Amino acid sequence: MTTLLESSKKLYYIGIHKRVFEVENLYPLDVFENFVEQIETISEKCVLESSCKIDRDKLYPARFGIGFNLQNLEQLNAVYNLFRQVEARTDVRVNYSLIQHFFGNDFDFSKITEFMVGVDLRRELAESKLKLALTIKDYPEKLKVAIELNGGLDETIQALIVGNSLHLGFDLSLKGASEIELYPYIKKQEFQQIHIQQRLANVLSPQALQPLPACSRICVGLSKANAEKVVYYYLENRNDFLNYFTANDTARRVQAYYREQPVQEMCVALPENELVGGTIQKMNLYYLI
Repeated sequence: MTTLLESSKKLYYIGIHKRVFEVENLYPLDVFENFVEQIETISEKCVLESSCKIDRDKLYPARFGIGFNLQNLEQLNAVYNLFRQVEARTDVRVNYSLIQHFFGNDFDFSKITEFMVGVDLRRELAESKLKLALTIKDYPEKLKVAIELNGGLDETIQALIVGNSLHLGFDLSLKGASEIELYPYIKKQEFQQIHIQQRLANVLSPQALQPLPACSRICVGLSKANAEKVVYYYLENRNDFLNYFTANDTARRVQAYYREQPVQEMCVALPENELVGGTIQKMNLYYLI
């Protein structure tokens, strides 16, 4: 008999996460799981991102993403088809016009270096989201489009875009709202340079810069939806987590579980004001398997 681990490793790890963190059967998790299984059969290199949002003592663990190599319009249409399946329920509306505007009719898929589709689900349908994220490289035309969709260029974005790539994401509420967010990446070999350190110091607090030595890269989330900057720290060694972040018991429980899992990469994300305040009560933890 074929085990679930052999047939779909990603669904196996989603299942374990659901059991450990008592994830309810929230809509449209089953639709997303079917999509994950479909991607795993057609893509040799796909990765699962399991995530938990911690807000004081509350834990939101129904957060998953599947990353794969998006190569053509046909595969992008498969993503749109996922959105349409989610919309099959009469009380759900998904607005992906921002995504369609960004991609347009002549997108060069060779400019994508990372791509992920995910869900962030809650009991309240209005608080649940579909998510799409990608990184573009050497694509100034689409870099410009992304910045314009996010409200235009400002000093913060200008200071944080240090290379020729940009990570960006789209949040699609199941009640029809949609947002774009920019995540300029800064890699270790970049933030080790003095002139880039000076640029970062102009837009980030000393507390936000403190964990940099433990990171392979960072990115900063910038959007019209969030007044506060959100900093994402990709740890070189996930055992450094508690050395740099004063996590509460809920976050420690998540980390204790994932320390025992075959994690390729861990990311800690939190609003900058949480770091400045000293007592961290809100953070997102991401684990790539």
